[in-house]
Amino acid sequence: LAAIAGYYGEGNFRRLRQEACRLYYGAGWAGKDSMASYLWYLEDSFMKTPDCLGWGIGSQIGKCLANFPEYGEKLTNCLANAEAAAAAAGDARGLAHVRREREMFGMTWLDGYRSYVENYREHDVFAKKGEITVDGVLDEQDWAAAKPLDGFKRPPWNGRVPAEVQTVAKIVRSKETLYFAVECLEPTMDKRVAKAKIDPAHPWKGFGDHIELFYQYPDMAEKCYHLMINSEGQSFCGIQVTPANFDGNFTTRAQVAVRRLADRWIAEVAIPTSEIGMQCFDGASWRANVARQRVTTDAPPEGSSAANGVFNGTSNHVNLKFR
Repeated sequence: LAAIAGYYGEGNFRRLRQEACRLYYGAGWAGKDSMASYLWYLEDSFMKTPDCLGWGIGSQIGKCLANFPEYGEKLTNCLANAEAAAAAAGDARGLAHVRREREMFGMTWLDGYRSYVENYREHDVFAKKGEITVDGVLDEQDWAAAKPLDGFKRPPWNGRVPAEVQTVAKIVRSKETLYFAVECLEPTMDKRVAKAKIDPAHPWKGFGDHIELFYQYPDMAEKCYHLMINSEGQSFCGIQVTPANFDGNFTTRAQVAVRRLADRWIAEVAIPTSEIGMQCFDGASWRANVARQRVTTDAPPEGSSAANGVFNGTSNHVNLKFR
């Protein structure tokens, strides 16, 4: 739209746009709180919504109505008024277009709003102020000041209910490093199932009790880095090309330390941004997920994640805001 406006001039562009809408919506266009007002509310809420709405697949358009909740009713009323005006004027063509607009509004903005309220998560990630030693001991001030990423839930097919055994993650950054600290609560530490050594050819087989870190920056679209760490300190990494396509040829230089306590195990991780291809700049928005597969001898395996129970699919992941 900006390019078209620049070509025709702002005034001419708006005049042409108004004329096109008048012809398209017919009798539903003009009048108080009709399609003209409807499009204004859409544009106004979109342009005034702060921060990044997302990128590519899964962009959270529902965030607009979350920021301007009064617009939801106004937009719905505008569509109803436009439909009534077109019907009263006997304008079948305009009526069909208004009804199609209402259908699309429900499928995009309203469904997006419901999805945003139920599932969308944003998480502030602060720049570190001191040194962090990757040793599994989270005694640095930066970890104390970091915002917890908690409330892990089971997957959708298990009802998205809170996990029976919870996990808490924290994320800190410098421009050159992305840090994760994950505390996996565990009431039966002696019953964990995890291999101290893994088969390099098939590292995921028998990996057992473990966490999974997913992280990516916007230009990666649906791809993301995927690092798995078990409670014995074994790890392997790859690139998740799609939820069903894992490229295991990538080798990470991340520092990983696992520490086991009486009631939990802790994984502390430092990932160099040089291997990711993008530094952690102030104000940037990335996506990440922290998931856990708990495996013990005395209970069925329990999967859970910070992204409302979902493991794969970057459009489902938590939006990181680098503050």
